[in-house]
Amino acid sequence: MLSPRGYEVDKQSLTAQALHALKKELTMVPTTIMVLNKNAPTKSFPIFDETPVTITIPKYYGLRKFGAPKSSTIPPGQESRDLTFVGSLRSEQLSPIDAYLAAARDPLKMGGIISLSCGQGKTVIALNIIGRLSMRTLIVVHKDFLLTQWHERIRQFIPTARIGLVKGKVIDVEGKDIIMASVQSLSMKEYEADLFHGIGFLVVDECHRVGTEVFSRALRKYNFQHSLGLSATVVRKDGMTKAFVNFLGDVVYQGKRREDVVHVVQHRYFNDDDDYSREEVIQSIGKPNMSRMINNICAFAPRNQVIVNAVARLLGDEPGRKVLILSDRKDQLATLKQGLAAKGVDAGFYYGGLKAAQLADAETKGVLLATFAYAAEGMDVKGLDTLVLASPKSDIEQSCGRILREKACERVNVPFILDILDTFSLFERQGAKRRQYFKKNAYVVRSCESCEVDVTLFLNVPDEVDEEVDVVEIHGCETEPSCETEPILFDTGATCTSPVLVDSEDIDGRVDFLCCEPVLVDSGVGEVGEQVWVEAEEAEEDQVYAQQAEQVAQQAEEAEEDQVYAQQAEQAEEDQVYAQQAEQVAQQAEEAEEDQVYAQQAEQEEQDQVYAQQAEQVAQQAEQEEQDQVYAQQAEQVAQQAEQEEQDQVYAQQAEQVAQQAEQEEQDQVYAQQAEQEEQVYAQHAEQVFEQEQAEQGVGEQVYQEAEQAVVFETQSRQPRSSLSFPKGHRPIALQEDA
Repeated sequence: MLSPRGYEVDKQSLTAQALHALKKELTMVPTTIMVLNKNAPTKSFPIFDETPVTITIPKYYGLRKFGAPKSSTIPPGQESRDLTFVGSLRSEQLSPIDAYLAAARDPLKMGGIISLSCGQGKTVIALNIIGRLSMRTLIVVHKDFLLTQWHERIRQFIPTARIGLVKGKVIDVEGKDIIMASVQSLSMKEYEADLFHGIGFLVVDECHRVGTEVFSRALRKYNFQHSLGLSATVVRKDGMTKAFVNFLGDVVYQGKRREDVVHVVQHRYFNDDDDYSREEVIQSIGKPNMSRMINNICAFAPRNQVIVNAVARLLGDEPGRKVLILSDRKDQLATLKQGLAAKGVDAGFYYGGLKAAQLADAETKGVLLATFAYAAEGMDVKGLDTLVLASPKSDIEQSCGRILREKACERVNVPFILDILDTFSLFERQGAKRRQYFKKNAYVVRSCESCEVDVTLFLNVPDEVDEEVDVVEIHGCETEPSCETEPILFDTGATCTSPVLVDSEDIDGRVDFLCCEPVLVDSGVGEVGEQVWVEAEEAEEDQVYAQQAEQVAQQAEEAEEDQVYAQQAEQAEEDQVYAQQAEQVAQQAEEAEEDQVYAQQAEQEEQDQVYAQQAEQVAQQAEQEEQDQVYAQQAEQVAQQAEQEEQDQVYAQQAEQVAQQAEQEEQDQVYAQQAEQEEQVYAQHAEQVFEQEQAEQGVGEQVYQEAEQAVVFETQSRQPRSSLSFPKGHRPIALQEDA
């Protein structure tokens, strides 16, 4: 079954042996030519995922091994009417489009890879395919400046498209027709499962870059109906081509390098200064220390001055040229920029870490100073026609492609490459590999051994010049050639001599000289070669001597090679193996360094995400603490209010008690007054009774006193008068009346 994460296989349908073999085949083990620590284990990584029930494998691998699936849960791509392609295509761009569409319609492929050299329009081809499929598309790139370039091309060729972006915390996908994404973000971050719902077409630019452990995770997470890989160099040197082919499909179209007319000068540079040509060795393993020797080369001032002089003279003769200088060391680029500024040449830096505004400003300069790593893939600066290889490098295909992006018929200048060849240690072999690449692509190659590069010798040479014609120099001729055809300069070889203007009607064999003085045919091999004098009027004999000179040059070259082989034969066979391995390690180290940079970037993004999450948690905690503080303040206020209310209640109770006491006291005072009044009444009554009784009954003084005490007792006890007790027969009359 096809799912949004790949091709799912039920484990129960596989035997234990078949499952083990499947996992083994989908476990990637990068090829290691040589490592400094031979005991270090080779790191492998899987390109499959499994659960207790299923194993999910790359889509194309599953289609090829198990066939068309019985079902699919991949959401169909949403159709978009705003993906109309408005550009025009070159005739050679139609074939890769047709080849891809045929593969996309095949249920056993559903896509594939288009491999085209730099400058052949991979981006335009991909946008045309997007327009033909007319479904929402995801474009994945590995460098930030590629996001800018794709955005510009989409605006140019599909102007109605709504463009989105997924990078880090930026998630802009709602209602977008084409979404661009960073492979670092897709690999390292976990987005919502339905983030790319409705995407039906995946385009992976520079797809060979996703053949690493980190970047391949992006292809394991997201699977779409159709996929397209774009690359100029599909084959990875670490053997990890299959890591991305299993996801995207095989190469459905392999373009051929255009037969561009390109002129190359290989300047053979050497200096016996120990600071430049010292053989650096890694003592622990006894092998060449390539990195340190490249540092020495790039820092050597006389060599840098040769480059500065050549570029300044080149631009002085042809100010309309746009030069790209490439190096592996930023310090060398800074030195060259300073040297060019001293000669009045304005140059700009073009490498990773610079802001988009700085890169845009550099593109306006006549000279761009860039690193090989940054220019190797995806760099698209219009108008470049001159390349200077300022530091040693073996693989230069991508670099050369940067000056071949314009159509041959639209070029103002013939593309020109200045290659500084360092003639010691392993660097001479690297230069030989570059020369092989030049010849394989039919570039016009010349070499020079002088202290300074005479670039004027190699400029404005018509495309038909044969690189096998020797350098011709006229001695003592004061008469200007009276030729009707355009003067041409000739050169093939190793010496840098003064140019000569000749009339050439047939440069394949016969050269007619119009000066009457004898000429010197220089075979370009220095003291080993033979100088042959000929008369200019004897054209046929001149041709013979030219052929002889060529043979002498070939013999000298063979003799020189034999001498080199003899010297190499004296060395131990193990040293020769180490020399070959060292170059491979250097190349592998370059890729490892770039992969490390990308991994560091991805790790940094992941770390940034962790920091962001931590910051968010801290913010939430701070917010919670602030809220808790508010709650605490509110609770304190409530407690204070409650305490105040409780205290007020106490005060109220106390006030009530005081009021009651006051009321009681007031009532007691009333009672006291009443008692006093009653006492007076009782006293009067008692007195009257006493007098009456004394008078009437003759009661003695004792009865009177008892009556008086009874009245006082009644007042103090506040008891009813009826409760008073009197001696029998002696109750006051008033009381008797009251009763």
